[in-house]
Amino acid sequence: MKREIRVDRSFIKRSLIAGGVFMLLVSGTVVWASRGGDKLPAYPTVMTGTVIVGFAIWASIFVSFFYYLCPRCNRKLSVVKEAKPAIHYYCPDCNIEWDLGWRHRN
Repeated sequence: MKREIRVDRSFIKRSLIAGGVFMLLVSGTVVWASRGGDKLPAYPTVMTGTVIVGFAIWASIFVSFFYYLCPRCNRKLSVVKEAKPAIHYYCPDCNIEWDLGWRHRN
């Protein structure tokens, strides 16, 4: 039986939203600091918070590649090596190959 290939649009959407939030966070902090915020006592706290939240956003995207779960049955999936340069995960229970919309650099 041939595998069905589906694009996981929810993963793509979550990645784009997380990337947008990260860009807003960093650019907001840079604008705030450039307008005199770096002279305030709260500057170290704001910068530390930005780094911690930024790392958490980054980790939420990239950890998903190591622990990707099937959107239908919630099973942990493994990478399909033959799909390179695309990044696909195969679920044997659902017989679906999930395309994350990302590609390996060659």
